[in-house]
Amino acid sequence: MASNQHQFILGLINRKIFEYGFSIVFLDGKVSGAFHQKFKFPPSILRHRPDVIGINENGYICIGEAKTKNDLFNKRTKEEFLDFSNYEINGKSCLLIIGIPSSSYNDLNILLNKLELHNNSNIEILSIPDEIINE
Repeated sequence: MASNQHQFILGLINRKIFEYGFSIVFLDGKVSGAFHQKFKFPPSILRHRPDVIGINENGYICIGEAKTKNDLFNKRTKEEFLDFSNYEINGKSCLLIIGIPSSSYNDLNILLNKLELHNNSNIEILSIPDEIINE
């Protein structure tokens, strides 16, 4: 079960997805849409299921992935970042938004460097101040 911190980060990723003009179509979490709209679980993308998937009117896909400090260096996270950041639909790269507590920002950059994803233009990091994250 996802922690309260993970759910809070996921909620902020959802807001960012909306700001970019995407509509959420799949969501794996307790966060629900307006008027308590329920979402279907995301399909697996290669080896793993992302936290959230959005689509815009042009058919571009946005993938959101919330990570806590304890999630960062496990094998699953590495595989998710590699799979989601390199995934294309109809020849278009997907935008990957990674939400992380600010205190883990440097660790995330170290990981992205190790995975050779640090210069990937379709990855955006949403750094959230630790002071506002619920636990």
